[in-house]
This record gives sequence, structure tokens and C-alpha cells, in this order.
Amino acid sequence: MNFNLAALPADLRDLFNYWSSKRQGARLPARADLDPLEIPHHLSRLCLIDVLPRNGGTGYRYRLVGTEVVSRMARDYTGYGFDEILDRERLAPVLAVYGEVVESALPNFGRDAMPLNGKKNISYERLLLPLAEDGQRVDMLLAGFAFESR
Repeated sequence: MNFNLAALPADLRDLFNYWSSKRQGARLPARADLDPLEIPHHLSRLCLIDVLPRNGGTGYRYRLVGTEVVSRMARDYTGYGFDEILDRERLAPVLAVYGEVVESALPNFGRDAMPLNGKKNISYERLLLPLAEDGQRVDMLLAGFAFESR
């Protein structure tokens, strides 16, 4: 992990603890292990991201985008691949971070800002949590967001 758990925003720390409680020893939790009824206060700020093998590389597609994420980004990216959303300049560093989570099977925390409709930046903190149907090979990512106040 690239972060100190105590330094995370409270909501993201709570999400990490929930994810961690779903682990079975060294095995990663699967999507099926997560119960939305157990984390209703997080749902609007979550994304589920499919990990897609592609021609010797890895691609990512939003399976689910929470309502607050949609509101903040001013668009629903459900069903879109990262390569359909991000320009090349933004795509490379995003793929590097997400690829690190997939390869290491370890959570990752980051702070970033993204242009919103090319006008202003939206600042956020993001926690990526790996999920694996077989408990080992990461096939999905759970992303939790904490947004700067509007």
C-alpha cells in the first residue's frame, strides 16, 4: 500500500476497512463478497471498474459509476472505457496507477484534479481497492472518492 491508513479521509478509511473485512486471509474479496446494503453511505461515491485484457495490455471500463461521481463529473461514464474518456496525456499516468494495483493486488490512494468540461478543475481523493473472482487475479477495481467541497 502506498498510504498510511490513519491519514485517509474518514469515509475512505471506512471503505478500506469494509474491503479488508471481506478478505479471506491473503485472498482478495470478489465483487460478489460486497453487499451494497452494508455500505449505503458510500454508494454514491463508488465506481466499479472492469479490468479487461487487451492485446498484451490491460484496459479498464466503468461498470458502475455512483450518482455523486456522475454529478461531479457532469456525465455518466458507465459502460465507457478509459481510452474513450481520457486524452493520451491523462490516459498514460492513469493506466500506470491502475496497472500497478492490478499487478500488485494492493490498494492505492491518490489525490488529483481533473478538468471539468475544460473550464475548472475538480479536486478529489481516490482509493483503489482490488477485487478478484478467484481471490488472486485482479479482475475488477472498487474505487472510492472523496471530493473537495463545491
